[in-house]
Amino acid sequence: MALRHDALFAASAMIGRLEQLAAAFSPYGLVTVGQLLIPGSSRNTIPGLVRFTIDLRHHQDAQIAAMEAQTRSLLQQLAAERGLTVDIQRHWFSAATPFDRDCIGAVRQAVTALGYPHQDIVSGAGHDAIHLARHCPTTMIFIPCVEGISHNEAENALPQDVSMGADVLLGAVLLRAGGQPPG
Repeated sequence: MALRHDALFAASAMIGRLEQLAAAFSPYGLVTVGQLLIPGSSRNTIPGLVRFTIDLRHHQDAQIAAMEAQTRSLLQQLAAERGLTVDIQRHWFSAATPFDRDCIGAVRQAVTALGYPHQDIVSGAGHDAIHLARHCPTTMIFIPCVEGISHNEAENALPQDVSMGADVLLGAVLLRAGGQPPG
C-alpha cells in the first residue's frame, strides 16, 4: 500500500478534511462536494485520476476568500504528502448579495404580526433574487419543505406552509406600500 499513489484515497482524505474546514467557518461556512468522477474506473484498478467539485459558500466575501485560500493550501499539502499532484481550477465565483434592510424588516414585522413561527436565515443558494437585488430593494421568504428537501426535484411544500408564506409576502408588501400587515 505504501508504494501506491491512489488518487481516490487521496481524494477521500481531502474531502474529509474539507468537512473540518467548513466547521472552522461555522455556522455560515458551507462546503459541498457534489460530483466525484473516476475516469476509467474498475473494481480492481488503483485510480490514477479523480476529479471532484467543491462548492464553498459563506455570506461574507472575506470569509469565502479565506475558505478558498485554506482549501487550496490544504489540497496541495495532502497531495504532496501522498506523492501526488493536484490541479485546482475555479469554475465560478458569485459575490455575496446583501438584501435590503427595509424589506427584511417588513418581512419580520409581517410574520410577527401574523404570529407565525419564524427565524432569520442566510441563503447560500444562487436564487433569482440576487439579480433583482442589484436593481431594486429585495429580500426573500422561505417556507418549510417536507423532510427539509429543497432545491431538488423531490422538493415538496404543504399547502398550509405555502399559504402562510403567501400571507407573510402580502403583509410585507402592504407594509412597504405604507399600509398595515394583516394579523
